[in-house]
Amino acid sequence: MGPLIAFGILTLSSTAYDAIFVVSLCFAIIGVAIIGLFVQNPAPLAARTAILAPTPSVRRALGLVRDGRFASLLLVGGVLSLMTMSDGFVYLTLQRQIDFRVGYFPLLYVATALIFMLLAIPMGQLADRIGRGRVFVGGYAVLMGVYGLLLLPGNGLAQVLVSLLLLGIYYAATDGVLMAMGSAILPEDMRASGLALLTPVTNIGRMGASIPFG
Repeated sequence: MGPLIAFGILTLSSTAYDAIFVVSLCFAIIGVAIIGLFVQNPAPLAARTAILAPTPSVRRALGLVRDGRFASLLLVGGVLSLMTMSDGFVYLTLQRQIDFRVGYFPLLYVATALIFMLLAIPMGQLADRIGRGRVFVGGYAVLMGVYGLLLLPGNGLAQVLVSLLLLGIYYAATDGVLMAMGSAILPEDMRASGLALLTPVTNIGRMGASIPFG
């Protein structure tokens, strides 16, 4: 299903690009409005009745690194992200090999995000069944498959579709799973702060991988 959808997207005319981004923007605005107006996140009863916990701060967030399990997760996430170059470089390499129109670049992002969206829940269920660590590491193994395809001679549309499919699988197997692994380790009152610390570590690693590749 994913490759068929990606093929349909890639065949759109250039006049449809603006419509895609306008529709995406509308959905984003609607999503933010729903979260802001209708989603409630009340504190647990125990938290409302207990003595107020210390106020979260940058110092307390950095102190989470003293937890060996969380420090190990930061280290593993950061090191693995050093093998992850920017999606733009993946798409650029495909474009150089196959020589498709540069105007199709936005559609490659759309196709990857669509595959990610379709596979995120199944990957989460798989992680709950066989273990989050296995799915997380497996996602990076899939990413190595993407890079392996980039080393092959251009094989036309099939190479693009398979690369996008594997890239979407990689994101589905790593992004949400990494956050779930962090949530299971962090204390409840510092969970958001810890995840906020985990995210830039992985993003800095990806930036560090992209610069030498570029």
